[in-house]
Amino acid sequence: IYQGSYNDVVDWVRNGTIDLGIVSEAASDGLPFTELMEDDLVAVVPRGYMPESTKSITPEDLKDQPFVIQQDSCDIDIIRYLDEYNLQIRANCHILDDQSAIAMVEAQTGLLLMPRLGLINPPKDVEIYPLYPRHYRKLGIITLSDDFMSPAANEMSEHIRKYVENYAREHKQ
Repeated sequence: IYQGSYNDVVDWVRNGTIDLGIVSEAASDGLPFTELMEDDLVAVVPRGYMPESTKSITPEDLKDQPFVIQQDSCDIDIIRYLDEYNLQIRANCHILDDQSAIAMVEAQTGLLLMPRLGLINPPKDVEIYPLYPRHYRKLGIITLSDDFMSPAANEMSEHIRKYVENYAREHKQ
């Protein structure tokens, strides 16, 4: 098992280091992509930062806010969201991994936009809000070729698909 940025995963699949990878469709770079699920993008803010009546975060709410930003190749869907709404952000921190980014929000250095899957066990000192209008990433499996995967890679791909189906069924909101 290898962990890296979306760019790393695409490069590893292309050069044969790994047989398959899991990335956002936006990062799949033309490789065969099998969608696994939609993963909502959410805003993570320090506890008490937003008014109690807040139910979701809009692009207007994000204007002129300090941000914690992840490396570009890890958050291509967030960059697309910011671009879609012409949001110029003031980034206080540039972080690679989810847990470090969440810790920076906890320390009140800024707001964070990220996929919900990165927040399975969020700390108590942050609040999570859905984005309105809804935005999500399509998460899926990439391969060099769906037609020429090894039996082991095929079996792993099938196992991942079944795991995600069960996860989605158990965590339906």
